[in-house]
Amino acid sequence: MTRYTIIALLSLLHLSFGSDNAQSTIQAILDDKKIPAKVVQTQDLGHNLRAIIVEHTQNGDRIMLFSTQDGSVLFDIGEIMWSNDNAFLTKLIQSKSQFEQEQKAKIDSKALKLFETYQAQTITFKAKKPTSNTLYIISDPMCPYCLKELEKLSSRLESHNVKMLVVGFLSEDSLKKASEILAQKSGDEGKNLALLKKIYDKNYKPKDSQNQQVLEISKAVAQSGVHSVPYIIESN
Repeated sequence: MTRYTIIALLSLLHLSFGSDNAQSTIQAILDDKKIPAKVVQTQDLGHNLRAIIVEHTQNGDRIMLFSTQDGSVLFDIGEIMWSNDNAFLTKLIQSKSQFEQEQKAKIDSKALKLFETYQAQTITFKAKKPTSNTLYIISDPMCPYCLKELEKLSSRLESHNVKMLVVGFLSEDSLKKASEILAQKSGDEGKNLALLKKIYDKNYKPKDSQNQQVLEISKAVAQSGVHSVPYIIESN
């Protein structure tokens, strides 16, 4: 489902479907705009607002919209909302946090399965002391925030094992760099770290090559719901 830069705001406490008329009106808007989604939950927020959660009819992705009380106007809001009603704002903040946590848990579950599927392509670093704590990191070689995360590796290994899947999300050079890493990775942690540092360097010019498996992994990661990097999952 196209995200329309939607903010996710929905509490799973005290959910109600609201009036059948409002839900039918909202569904009619979605159908008229040819958005392949169905209304699955709605919550009265007060101030003539409803929080509406809709689900893509094919892939099951869920997003959050708002509507007027009668459902005749369906809209998105940005990150900023002001009100003198502190109870209302608190409700929104709590709803947002809970919804996002639940959505991340679903994505995490799908993403973790990819580390099993692509175990041979995963780059693994063992913690400095034996531990079951593991950080699973999905990373793009052209992402400056991924580079900063790579620079934290030594401190991460103080308490966690680290497993990395490298993807090509951001550009053609991302795919080329990820392809080089996949082609040259080995079972030697030191060599793998040196390889990552070399290719993640912003001044490094990648070779003109693409690995079909990198395309496959990148597509699978995107289909899991991961759309930004670095994406980090902590497990123990």
